[in-house]
Amino acid sequence: MTQASTPNATPAEADCQRVWSGSLVIGGDKPLPLAGYAARRGFGEACDNCLEANWLALEAVPKRLVLILAIDALFSSATFESDIAQAFSAAGLALEGLWVVASHSHFAPQLAPEFPGLGACERGHIRRTAQAIVGAIVAARQDRPARALTRIDAGQSEAGGAVYRRKKGLRLSRQAPHLSITTALLPNPAVNIPRALRLWCLRADDDSPLAVIAHWPCHAVAANPVNRMSAAHVGTVRETLRQSLSADLPVIWLPGCSGDIRPYFPASWWSRFTPSATPLQAGFGPSTPAAIAKFHQGLEAATHKALADLSPLPNARQDATSLALGYGERQRDLLPDTQLCARQVTLGPLRLLGLNAEPSFAWSQHLGFRDQARDVAVTGYVGPVLGYLPTPEQVPHGGYEVEGFRHAFGFAGDWREASDLGETVRATVASLASLRPSAASQAEPDSP
Repeated sequence: MTQASTPNATPAEADCQRVWSGSLVIGGDKPLPLAGYAARRGFGEACDNCLEANWLALEAVPKRLVLILAIDALFSSATFESDIAQAFSAAGLALEGLWVVASHSHFAPQLAPEFPGLGACERGHIRRTAQAIVGAIVAARQDRPARALTRIDAGQSEAGGAVYRRKKGLRLSRQAPHLSITTALLPNPAVNIPRALRLWCLRADDDSPLAVIAHWPCHAVAANPVNRMSAAHVGTVRETLRQSLSADLPVIWLPGCSGDIRPYFPASWWSRFTPSATPLQAGFGPSTPAAIAKFHQGLEAATHKALADLSPLPNARQDATSLALGYGERQRDLLPDTQLCARQVTLGPLRLLGLNAEPSFAWSQHLGFRDQARDVAVTGYVGPVLGYLPTPEQVPHGGYEVEGFRHAFGFAGDWREASDLGETVRATVASLASLRPSAASQAEPDSP
């Protein structure tokens, strides 16, 4: 069963008057196995300044922190989060709450030993990464005074370049009649997916940025060459933000509900007639340097437009300096061997909701949230991931996001057996709604 590994699942409150933030280059000093593709073998090439960890640390009580950590990796894991907690303990600190979100880069070393089918894992790399991150946070607390989060500016723009990746089509099979209709990983531009690139700039009392939270739903699967470490398009948005705001700006990246969204590089017309399991259908073209450059240029332009759109969110209280963070977690069984974990942090008027899965894009609407809302963001890839989370409407149609991923993920369940899938997910998330800064410390978690 997929288990959460937070040191304290009880809702907590932290003081936004005492905030530290930072970023750290990770994993680029030597070749390591990369995760993200089941057929990948061997070591990936190292790179300089490409993979990062970005963080916000808020003090709950003396020597106890709430940590929001964004890391360039395919997934986080219970192993990685345990190493984080142990490194804090060795430094004389403890975690009141932990919210780890992975960028879902398919070009980073493995942090989740639970998924050997998605990439070999070097256990020492996980431990060293956790220790380096905690060391940077401990040093920041010792060397820099805490700062107060006093305002959050929100902005957004439309960012093209991504496409829905589920489409019905013909599939070749070895058994008669040798053709079947299936849901395949094919571009489907007819489906209207979320395209808003959203930014939240967290500002200190001197108006300087503490960090930026960026949200855009899209799989980070486009890089060239594919055997080199890379943050993919996440790095492009980070660099654009830093050029505009601050060279050392921490950027918390949220991949959103992007289980069925990826960059759109159309295949050539002739690809319909090449040998393929899905003949006579246009697929995805290769991630060539030219295609990636065009894709990134669009994201750069969208980032600048979102920055130009920034304006303050209303404060939760009259006093602009009284923002607080409420942290909470809820768990429920989806299948006998599969547990959904929803983790939430509340920064004043801004609510961040994370699921431990690769959720299909429609989940944000199913949960009652608008993709362009200024005060809430829903994302997957938070904590130890269970696998893909299809919508109830997708389950009967099958496809990779419903059943094709099971072997590589070691997923023993069957979504067809989850008859109350939608109700269970909605109930889990709804149970977090009451966790607000003023009441978080008194709230009791639901039973799984």
